[in-house]
Amino acid sequence: MGSSRLPGKALRPISGQPVLARVVQAARRSRLCDDVVVATSIQDGDRAITDWCEQAGISCYRGSESDVLHRMLGAAEAQDADVIVRLTADCPFLDPAVIDQVAWLLINAGCDYACNTSPWTWPDGLDVEAFWVETLRQADTEADLPSHREHVTRWIRANRSRFSIRTLECPLPGLAGRHWTLDTPEDLEFLDRLAECFLADHVPSFLEVAAQEDRLSDAGVTHKIGRTRNAIPAALLEDLEARAKTQRNYDRSNMAIGKVDQRVPLASQTFSKSRLVLPEGRSPLFLSHGMGCRAWDIDGNEYVDLMMSLLAVSLGYCDSDVDAAVRQQMKAGVSLSLASELECELAELIAELVPSAQSVRFGKNGTDATSAALAIARAATG
Repeated sequence: MGSSRLPGKALRPISGQPVLARVVQAARRSRLCDDVVVATSIQDGDRAITDWCEQAGISCYRGSESDVLHRMLGAAEAQDADVIVRLTADCPFLDPAVIDQVAWLLINAGCDYACNTSPWTWPDGLDVEAFWVETLRQADTEADLPSHREHVTRWIRANRSRFSIRTLECPLPGLAGRHWTLDTPEDLEFLDRLAECFLADHVPSFLEVAAQEDRLSDAGVTHKIGRTRNAIPAALLEDLEARAKTQRNYDRSNMAIGKVDQRVPLASQTFSKSRLVLPEGRSPLFLSHGMGCRAWDIDGNEYVDLMMSLLAVSLGYCDSDVDAAVRQQMKAGVSLSLASELECELAELIAELVPSAQSVRFGKNGTDATSAALAIARAATG
């Protein structure tokens, strides 16, 4: 949001301690992680990271700067690992207990990939991913887009129809908007103030960090967030260029408006959404999952969804507040057989917002609504 990026984030000191040191410290406090390896690039600019690792006695693996997926796989294979728990070196307040929960979820739930970031329910900066080396090896073989190579697990998450994926959701509401990761000079200043609240050798839990953040806020210390989680990675532009090279059958006008890899999916389960005109040789779209304004098909292709299920999900797929409300209602039961308080509240709200709505009646589908309208009309007119 107008803030500049911060180079060399991993070794930036926060309260006198490099961010990378805090990440390693949290990883070492994990009860399920056997070893910690720093995977950095072979670029001269990252030589300082390898020097720091050597001084600190931390294993270090160097690989491609842009192909982070292959670099991560190389680091795992060098350690003969079975499972990878991926942490990023811009998160100084990682919680070992959260790391262990994600790792446990992977191993004991029988899934291929586990995380706490899809959908977002935790503070930004507690990001943890866990996956089997064999899963990453499959991604290394098949992932061909720049963003898939740069963002390591993007291809796995795009292919949910092929992999079993589980998410560890935050048990406490209202924390998803907090920002504890280092991206900008504003972040550095805020995180430095936050780290000063703890002893250097203490790895605080996420609740301790949240409590200290609230105290700083009460004291007038505010945090200007430099980015949002929904920001589009720069590598996606490279994705479009890569797709363009393999999609020669599309005309230039289609290419110009981004219909190469992010065409709008219009086919769905109802007649009103099934009027789809596909390019010659293209099969109908079958979606596997959605996140925000995007949706993915069963082949892992990503799209921008402008239909949003006829605006039934107008706030986006997996909106954290909506999902939290749904989970809360599920604990009280759903689809109750008689009228409920929620129906009364919704009816009153609709009557308030729609001037012509004097009363409200709910129907389960279009046919039910039409039948009810005919019955009311007959009763009113005789």
